[in-house]
Amino acid sequence: MKRRLILLTLCFCMTLSLFSACRKKPLSGGELTVGVGSALTGDMGCGVWETTKADRTVQALTIGGSPVKVGRGGEYSIDGRYVKDVSEASLPDGSKTFTVHLREGVLWSDGSELTAANYVASVLFFSQEAVLAAGGSETPGKYYVGWEEFRQTGVFSGVRLIDEYSFSVTVKAEYIPYYWEYSYLDIVPVDMALWLGEGTGISDGALGCAFSPDIGEKINTETLNAVRYASGERNTLGPYVFKGVSDSMTVLEKNPNYISENGGPYIDRLLFIETDGTFAALENGKVDAVIGVENCFEEAFRLGSGEGFNCSAYGAEELTELIYCCDIGPTAYTEVRKAVSLLCDRQTMASRMGGEGAVVPELLFGGELLAELERSLELSPVTRDVAGARALLEENGWTLNAAGERYTSGLRYRRVSAAEAEDCIDAVVLADGSILMPLRLRFACGENEGHGLFLADLSLAASEVGMEVVGVSLSETELSNRLIRNSKAGIGYGIPLYNGFITTVPVDTRGDLSVKWTQDWRNIANGRNPSYFADRALCGIAMELSFGAETPEEFSDLIKKHTLRWRETSPELPLCRSTLCDVYVSGLEGYAPDETSGFEEAILSAWIDPEKGE
Repeated sequence: MKRRLILLTLCFCMTLSLFSACRKKPLSGGELTVGVGSALTGDMGCGVWETTKADRTVQALTIGGSPVKVGRGGEYSIDGRYVKDVSEASLPDGSKTFTVHLREGVLWSDGSELTAANYVASVLFFSQEAVLAAGGSETPGKYYVGWEEFRQTGVFSGVRLIDEYSFSVTVKAEYIPYYWEYSYLDIVPVDMALWLGEGTGISDGALGCAFSPDIGEKINTETLNAVRYASGERNTLGPYVFKGVSDSMTVLEKNPNYISENGGPYIDRLLFIETDGTFAALENGKVDAVIGVENCFEEAFRLGSGEGFNCSAYGAEELTELIYCCDIGPTAYTEVRKAVSLLCDRQTMASRMGGEGAVVPELLFGGELLAELERSLELSPVTRDVAGARALLEENGWTLNAAGERYTSGLRYRRVSAAEAEDCIDAVVLADGSILMPLRLRFACGENEGHGLFLADLSLAASEVGMEVVGVSLSETELSNRLIRNSKAGIGYGIPLYNGFITTVPVDTRGDLSVKWTQDWRNIANGRNPSYFADRALCGIAMELSFGAETPEEFSDLIKKHTLRWRETSPELPLCRSTLCDVYVSGLEGYAPDETSGFEEAILSAWIDPEKGE
């Protein structure tokens, strides 16, 4: 009851604040100092590298210019601020060419003009093998015709520089059709002088585009890091200009050439300061706002209800889940996975991890996509049911003891074939040659007290039904390597060792499942399908959704169909999703973040009321 009252009161306060903000006229000017709970490194790597949450916020406020934008429902559309139009042409071999015509007169923050070469340079630069070797992710270039050959020859046949304001990319036939085809145009233009070096341009010859002169041999981890991390001012297209980072502070100033959609930003200067992940810096006056703090719902409400401060709460962009390894031992059986899910006390874990504001999700989706599914499917929650778990295990044949006799107590066993026992290190061979598999599960988690307590609690519940759960705590690096079975990490890492992992995954607000259940080892090595789940029906629905759906109605029907099959087969179990809290001075008006927009978008509509003070 207490939690409901706090939630309802906070929502009421936030509604009044938003209503009041809508009645006022935004004011320009002022400076806002923002406390962030992660490191500010000056990473301006165009979203190509994994980085801290604080650096991602800075990038979102400075890097811009993509030909496409993403709506609140996850849909892609052309961004008319930069693009005049896009033409499409389907080719005989099944590939498809997108030709982008830019608007003339769009300016970078330094006053230079944005041209097609900035986009082509981005595709070529971030498609370099050296970028992947330096820890970068694969950019849209991997979907274009000639990507593999470009890495060998330096000439990209599927990318053409047509004129000063037009360029084209040709997407491989294997990726066409695709429900989010405009995502292939999500290219971040780059400042060529910075990333390529003075005097380097783009040439378009008979075979495709290339650097002129070729700089491929000059690109390595050292040179990439030198340009990736910024200390001084950077040329940008986003709402703010990166002015520099020093002494754990990053400074942004309003971009005079930014093309706004809503009139913002209104605040002239943003200062980001590293804090300890609490609200202490706000209370002692060091900062004007602290954003994205987890596990602090009641404290945020207390501060936001007091004089001089307001607060906002919204769902985190990540959730914690239990990923089952579906190709090893007991967790290869659907009934075992579902039994474990019925033994989990997710509500207690959510309270430990996120306090009063944490929620127990039933699905992996968020935003408007989640709301639509919840309205239409009315799925019942997965709650602890020891009797139900026991019935599932007996149904699946876990009815024997270690001697092959009828189970009465202790650890359950199941008679299996040699093929089923192949990856089971605990299999028992009886005198008659039959093989028994023990119901012993090994789960790994990071060095997180809440995760460890969850596994300890699960172990106790499991003992009630004849199951043994062994929980192991690993470093984040070790957990990641074991999760993706990274054979490059050392001997034995490519061998499945655990039956499941507790880890965090991004909340999917779009429903792109094209590689969710991939069987391609290259994608698996990059962290896709860590459950190694090979259900043909589920994979087929996911592929049809991504590459077969042509209308929103077809997409909606398939996402529902996928969700039902996903619940039926249980390859993973969402455990909890934290609520993030922002607390800020009452002088910050018009600020209304939610789980879809977050700070990065909400701050563009906010302003500082000089009557209330900064």
